[in-house]
Amino acid sequence: MLATVETLVGSQELTRLLGVKRARVYQLSNTPDFPRPVAVLAMGSIWRLDDITAWAQRTGRTLDLDALSSTSTDPTDTDDDHEH
Repeated sequence: MLATVETLVGSQELTRLLGVKRARVYQLSNTPDFPRPVAVLAMGSIWRLDDITAWAQRTGRTLDLDALSSTSTDPTDTDDDHEH
């Protein structure tokens, strides 16, 4: 039997996926149509990528899925200069 592996994302990944600043991720995550997090940890909320993708499709947003494969692990290394 094969196990299903879900991709989970936190606010740092959402900043890259959406091309917005962390404050905007916070604003979006507090809107009624944004997916509910699957868990809230000490480091923050986490969401299923599938839920975020479905939300983006419903709301006409484009996700930069290539941003998830970024090799940077530096939490201060965000490209916040191109908010949409």
